[in-house]
Amino acid sequence: MCGEFLSDLSRAIQSILKAVPWDIKDGDRKIVRCPECNQKLYIQRNSEKVRACCGGCGIDITADILKSRDKEEEADGED
Repeated sequence: MCGEFLSDLSRAIQSILKAVPWDIKDGDRKIVRCPECNQKLYIQRNSEKVRACCGGCGIDITADILKSRDKEEEADGED
């Protein structure tokens, strides 16, 4: 029973993280529809962290950004 709950929670978290726009920039805040419950999903980026919070699901996630496209674009322009 507990394993099934954790599996569902893990699936919901992955689904919410996939809803985070890849092009979100530092300091941006966005509101999109939650892919799990269709309520508002609040997304905010601060530096190299992104936070996604859905009141409908009761999920509040903070995750590190592994690869920043902002830095890649800046590096490309320095040549």
